[in-house]
Amino acid sequence: MIKILHYALGLPPLNTEGLAKQPDDIMIRQVANGNEVSLVYLGNISADRKLKIKKNKSFNNIKVYEINNPISATLLNGEYDPKISLKHMGFNIYSDFLKAIKVNIIHIHTLVNLDEEFISAANKIGIKIIFTSHDYLGICSKVKFINSGVETCTDYGNGEKCVVCNR
Repeated sequence: MIKILHYALGLPPLNTEGLAKQPDDIMIRQVANGNEVSLVYLGNISADRKLKIKKNKSFNNIKVYEINNPISATLLNGEYDPKISLKHMGFNIYSDFLKAIKVNIIHIHTLVNLDEEFISAANKIGIKIIFTSHDYLGICSKVKFINSGVETCTDYGNGEKCVVCNR
């Protein structure tokens, strides 16, 4: 049995499109194959902005955890506040969480709001990481290759037009 933690945007019914559906299908298959599967996803933001990870109700025999007060939201609109994203605030929280759930491997499905300290904590503990891209965030900060919010981006001018789009 392998203990696998997935990092994704969430679960149905809140997230139902490809970016949520693909990890869901993978996790359900892994459970059927006898693995212990968990999901950690981005949760709510509260007034105190204090990073917390809470356990939620299981879904299809998948343990579910929610990151409350994650780094700033990036989905579709680019970076909300880079100062928050670059602020080091979670290494010990992520490290304690990963040690407590004792996973063998982490499967990352998106870079959306992925805190670098989550990766650092996993690396320090020695947890293997797999990344499967289901979106364009690695090459487009607006995730979907939508040019200035209205049309599909087909000519990005070697990144020069990205600067204008993200201004």
